[in-house]
Amino acid sequence: VAAKKEKSSHKEERFVGLLDIFGFEKFEVNSLEQLCINYANEKLQAQFIEALVASQRAEYEAEGIGGGSIDFPDNSMQLRLLEGKIGVLSLLDEECSLPKGSDEQYVEKMHDIFGEVECYAKPPPKKFSRGSSGGGGSSGRGSQVVDEPQFCVRHFADTVVYTATGWIEKNKGGMPA
Repeated sequence: VAAKKEKSSHKEERFVGLLDIFGFEKFEVNSLEQLCINYANEKLQAQFIEALVASQRAEYEAEGIGGGSIDFPDNSMQLRLLEGKIGVLSLLDEECSLPKGSDEQYVEKMHDIFGEVECYAKPPPKKFSRGSSGGGGSSGRGSQVVDEPQFCVRHFADTVVYTATGWIEKNKGGMPA
């Protein structure tokens, strides 16, 4: 929480600013937009922790207190996964540059590359039914089972399953069909 006083010509203004470092989004279906929001929150978390630790160290030194090392949560692994030279976002850009790039190929590449990374996971295939409610496309033979391209990121605050359907088109600037 930060408080600030500013004097204008005739009045004094006050406000309180809050940084909600756990304001990431997590829904039943998490899209590219949620990944971008959660990535921004990972960056904010890292900056907040670094500023907090630096100020605590300076305060300890100023008071002559031997603080030793200060343990703090570290989300650098998540940031490397998301923004690294070979990361979730760079692989998305790479897949967009391929003539036949697809959401499925993008996610499969991530599973191959990040399969052993602690903050990344391949979720069990999420299956859903299409056409079982009598809506368009139902052949009367039951529901069609479809796998969607998904991956998990164990963020600083929680694990999120992302569904990458339409990400290639969105990242190119278009809207998925």
